Amino acid sequence: MIQGKQRIFAIVLLSSLALNLFFCGIFVGKYFGYFSGSHAFHRHHNRPRLHWMIQALPSKSQTKIRPLMQKFNSKTQSKMDRIREARQAVHEQLKARDFNRELLSKALATLRQEMGETQQHMHTQLVEIASQLDEKERQQLSKATHRQPPWRGRHFEEH
Repeated sequence: MIQGKQRIFAIVLLSSLALNLFFCGIFVGKYFGYFSGSHAFHRHHNRPRLHWMIQALPSKSQTKIRPLMQKFNSKTQSKMDRIREARQAVHEQLKARDFNRELLSKALATLRQEMGETQQHMHTQLVEIASQLDEKERQQLSKATHRQPPWRGRHFEEH
């Protein structure tokens, strides 16, 4: 009886983890899909990933940091490709005819690692950008981070 309860608990725990990663994948996919042009919004493929935040800056500031954005763009795209591949591997394990717990666990671990590395890369990118801005521009950038991004279905609102 105890083994049955442990098994059910393990299944519930794995299902919960899989759903959380799935929803995180949707969030990341929507965020980067909007900027990569694969979403309903068509964007040029060279657009920076933090474009919606950078739009809050004056055009002079945008011009100043554009080289940094271009520098990070190709690396960000390759990281997003790896997340997409990791999500696909999880999906394949979930729909496999012969369920293999170990392979699903490995696929989920890979997805977690790729998402963590991508988040770290995005934070590094934000630090590099912020270091090129003056105090007023950083305040504008900070204000933009509290606004609703356009891919969430709303327009920017003033707070």
